[in-house]
Parts: sequence; C-alpha cells; structure tokens
Amino acid sequence: MKKEGIAGESFIIDYESSEVDGSLVSDTLYESDGLSVETLTATLRKPCWVRYSLAQGTCVMRLNPTGTMLLRARDRPTWRVIPPTSATLSLGPVEFTTYMSRGEHMGLYFIWPAMETRALYRWIMETDANAMRRAFFVTSGSAMDANPAGLIKSMRDMSRKNPHQHLPQLFAHLHTLVGRVLVAPNELTLASIPPDIPDSVQGLLEQVKKNPTGEWSLKEASNIAGYSPFHLSRTFKTLVGYGFPEFVDRCRTELAVAALVSSEEPVDDIASRCGFGSSHGLRESVKEYLGLLPSELRALRSELPPVSIG
Repeated sequence: MKKEGIAGESFIIDYESSEVDGSLVSDTLYESDGLSVETLTATLRKPCWVRYSLAQGTCVMRLNPTGTMLLRARDRPTWRVIPPTSATLSLGPVEFTTYMSRGEHMGLYFIWPAMETRALYRWIMETDANAMRRAFFVTSGSAMDANPAGLIKSMRDMSRKNPHQHLPQLFAHLHTLVGRVLVAPNELTLASIPPDIPDSVQGLLEQVKKNPTGEWSLKEASNIAGYSPFHLSRTFKTLVGYGFPEFVDRCRTELAVAALVSSEEPVDDIASRCGFGSSHGLRESVKEYLGLLPSELRALRSELPPVSIG
C-alpha cells in the first residue's frame, strides 16, 4: 500500500513490499491546499521495513510519541535512531528507509510545500543547513509536542468544520514545533533533562549525563542534590517522570546504542564500557526503551533492503 500526501506524490509512505506481522494503518487528519496532516499507527509483533519518498521542496515534520524507528537516507551509510517522544524534520528531495521496532507506534506527520512558509524555510536552512542536507534533523524529549492526543483531536475537529479557516492556526503551531526541534540537540536522547527543574536536581542530571558509567547510588546522588535519599527519590520521579536509577540506565543505554549502530565493537565490550554488569543487562535495557535487540541494531549494518521507491 502507498500513502500519498499533498501535491500528488510529494510524500509517499510505502509498506507494500514489507511483511507486516501485526497492523499498520495510515489516515488523513487534515488536508488543505497548503498543509496535510497524516497519521501512521501500528501494532507490530516483530520489526518491519517501511520506505518513504519526499519530493523536491516538500517539508515533513514527524512527531513520534510512541515506538522506535531506525532511519537511513538513500546512499547514506549511517542509521539514526528515532526513539519514543521524539520529533523529526525532513526536507525533500530524499528517499529513506525506516526499520520499525516491535510494539506500539504512533506517527503524526505535518506535510507542506516549503514555499508556503518562505520565512520558515529560510530559518530552517540558516539554522542547520548541513543537517537538512543530510536529509533529516531529529531531536527527542521536550522538543516533541507535549499532548499529541489532544492535538490529533483538535485537528479532527478543525477538519470537520472548515479546514481552510483553521490553516493559519495550524501553521502557527507548526512554526512552534519546528522551532523546538531546531534549538534542541540533533542526537539520540533517551534521558532528557526537563525544563524548569530546581538547579540542584539539574546539576545532578548534568553530572550523570557527562559520566553515566560512574557508580551512581541514590545516596551519592542525594548528597550532590542536597536532599535526603527519600526526598530525592520522591522528588525525582515527580520532576522527571521515572526514578533516578532508570535515568542512569537510560543514559548508559544512549552510549551503548550509539556504539552498536556505528562500530564493530563486540557487544560484551560495549556493555562493560557503558556501565552494564553484563551483555544481558544491555540487551534488556535496549529492548525496554527501544523495542529492539542489540543484535537487530547490529544486523542493520549489513542487511539492507532496497531503498528506492518504485
């Protein structure tokens, strides 16, 4: 099946040639002359390939609330990991392949001709033209819209009433999303530092991010933050959304995933160097946060499907 976006074949999602073990459904939420908003939802029992084609002069902003994808542009040797709660910005022409992890997926696509937003297009190119020439710019954490479910409901309501009337409102929201992505780091982030947290906790998180392989006990962390272990544990979960041990584990997994997709270093060595007690511990963390196995990440380096759209 192929899903066409605005302007004919300006944006195509092709999963016809992939064996899908589960369900994969695309839908149009909103459509006008200058903007189309699409969704792609999936429940996968095993990973599958999905291919995309983006025409010259077309922009796509993808919000990724749930599910992990690995993304590779045609003729590029490097795979990028697109984790849950991330956003991706792409500018055509480009063809790329994604490897979707097992589990639940939700993708929300804003598709528009670059010339519909000339000032925004110039800002994108001036902010990070090199990243856009590499076909995509990805960020994670707070850059993604905080309430995608609410956004989807709002767009459905707009589409039922008068799509053209609400176009300025959607473009205003799109400017905000693009801004969030371009000011955030263009890197894999599984443990983001929330905005507006106390300086003492922020300092602790920054130290963990710099040295995730250290011996990070709750007692040591509470001494750095100036809290009791009990108070830090309770406060940390409220501020970050999960406990301190998981934050450390996520930081270590970031390091390990980067090594898995970019080097030939043995998995056991990566696990040891990144602070895991064993390769089993690394395997369980990668599977929990990304829905993939280290062996699957590693296999992508040599087992590549065709990436052209035809």
